[in-house]
Amino acid sequence: TTAAVAPSSSFGAEKLNLAANNGSNKIQVQAGKKLILGGAEDGNLVLVDGAAPSVPVVVTVTGSGSELQLGTAATTNTLAADITVGDAATASILSAAGGTQTTGSVTVKNQSRLEVASGTSLAATDGVTLESGSTMQLNGTMTGTKLTAAGATILVGTDTTEESAAGSLVLGEDSTLTGSSIFLDPSWESTSASEMSYAGSTVDYTLTVGQYSEVSLGTTSTAA
Repeated sequence: TTAAVAPSSSFGAEKLNLAANNGSNKIQVQAGKKLILGGAEDGNLVLVDGAAPSVPVVVTVTGSGSELQLGTAATTNTLAADITVGDAATASILSAAGGTQTTGSVTVKNQSRLEVASGTSLAATDGVTLESGSTMQLNGTMTGTKLTAAGATILVGTDTTEESAAGSLVLGEDSTLTGSSIFLDPSWESTSASEMSYAGSTVDYTLTVGQYSEVSLGTTSTAA
């Protein structure tokens, strides 16, 4: 059997506790709703019968404007889940908005977005896949996660009238960026610049580096 949680309205919770069953548990965020997970405590964002899931929870975020937000404060949290954001027709969002957030796998479909806020770290133990037409906005930190991008847009840092933030992207081993466009901005934020390091030797993507932003190719070090 499969247990599914599909919120009928937007809401937030420090954590969810799902009932155990013989199959995988599912969380479905859809129809323009927003689910916020996280609060003032460290730990697992989703439990199964009060314990960390032994099998990853299956999370889908679909429908125009639907969003799953991980974190609200400077906490360290884990969501033991495989997350799929969007579908072929609509744009949805996965956001990490505070602290240090860790998930299983993340797949972002065409038109949909993965957003990491300034001061926030996101890691996916089983990697992040950015499909063609998807976007990742990294205003925080992603270090060591395998990133598989094909025809995606990756924005490291931002400099707009609404926000200025420096992002840091240290790509994990075996990451690929085929046909993707990567932009590093802004030129400088406080005492740091946006930075990226990539150990891969194949340059089959477009890389645009703003003034004073830092890129290291052929290494995972961002040291000057």
